[in-house]
Amino acid sequence: KPTFTAGAHPAWVCLSTLGGGMVQGDAIDLDVEVKPDATLLMTTQASTKIFRGASRQSVRAKVAGTLAVLMDPISCFKNACYSQKTEINLLPSGSLIWLESVTSGRPAFEESFSFEKYSSKLRITQNGEPLFVDSTLLDREHGSIASRFERRSGAPFDTFATITAVGPAAAPLLADLGALGDLPNGAVGDIAVAPTPLSGAWGSGVIVRIAATSAEAAARETRSRLRN
Repeated sequence: KPTFTAGAHPAWVCLSTLGGGMVQGDAIDLDVEVKPDATLLMTTQASTKIFRGASRQSVRAKVAGTLAVLMDPISCFKNACYSQKTEINLLPSGSLIWLESVTSGRPAFEESFSFEKYSSKLRITQNGEPLFVDSTLLDREHGSIASRFERRSGAPFDTFATITAVGPAAAPLLADLGALGDLPNGAVGDIAVAPTPLSGAWGSGVIVRIAATSAEAAARETRSRLRN
């Protein structure tokens, strides 16, 4: 359970797994606490490969400072079954910038959306009260996953990313993320973007959903919106 206190520079932690992926039976449980005025950046070593079989990850964080989690994409290979659950408790002074994304798998090996299941749940609370709850479920039991992401024209979408930014430290990002409507909203070429402002007694924020025809296109879009 890492704890990060205030310092002159942010702490940067890279999450690493053996071989850069997860195999059947792997389970990661991570507890993080960020103290007031501290800043923690969490990244991954590269895209996380999810091999066949069931694996899971759970992240719980208590944030009084600033937590920025910028993960490389999850890539579920053929017959993989992966679930991720994240619970963030923000104190009134806390801020969160959260990026997660998932790709179709290994299209070069003709394994686009050939996984069994991908499930991701994000719950952000403040003093136990929910500020934002989001859930994504791609399950082969509901029919072909690939067919959901085909388009009438152009290449089908391959990668999906979500950026969530809330709290005081996220304020400089809001315009770039699209909360003020200064960037295109909708499908433009190989990208589709849907920004939604968030607001409440706790302050303001934004959630941005991005669909792209490749992991590279999704990465370019997320970098441009997180450039500040």
